[in-house]
Amino acid sequence: MKALVAVALAVVLLFGCAQKETDKPGNITTEAVVNNASGSAMQGQAGNGTIAPVPTMDTTGVMMADYTPPEMPHFDFANVTTPNGTLIVYYFHSSKCSACNALQPEIDRLRAGHTDVLWLDYDIATPNGRHAYEDFAAQRNLNTSERMVPQVLVNGSVITDRFKINATLEGIILGYRNPEG
Repeated sequence: MKALVAVALAVVLLFGCAQKETDKPGNITTEAVVNNASGSAMQGQAGNGTIAPVPTMDTTGVMMADYTPPEMPHFDFANVTTPNGTLIVYYFHSSKCSACNALQPEIDRLRAGHTDVLWLDYDIATPNGRHAYEDFAAQRNLNTSERMVPQVLVNGSVITDRFKINATLEGIILGYRNPEG
């Protein structure tokens, strides 16, 4: 008798408890749910005497391979201007970068002095900024040694290095406004 109990216990431990067919993972069931006055869900009948079925799914045992993460946005850096002709300056930087932090006062001065330019900042220390920079680097075919910040894309030109950005960015903006000189 003790041997039979030991075998039964071993089977339960090895294979788990038996489940009813309707309780198995992945089976879809419906449950009557209505909202009460406070807006929280509760079982029962609605005020008009009907029961609202709400589909539910037991996700116990669902593998992560079945999970599809939300799609990341796609960034397009082909545009030099907006549809109405406003010049776009794409500025890639990192809040953790000393060169970027040293360049920031100059970027702020240019932004204040050129309000007719659309300034798009991407901090690569953030997930969104990092994803934008990856799209930018892929679209511009930047090799590993060219992938660094601070970096600016303006009027089709990629400018890297805070000293080059300091020396050329304002001239490119002014040249776009007045191409003759």
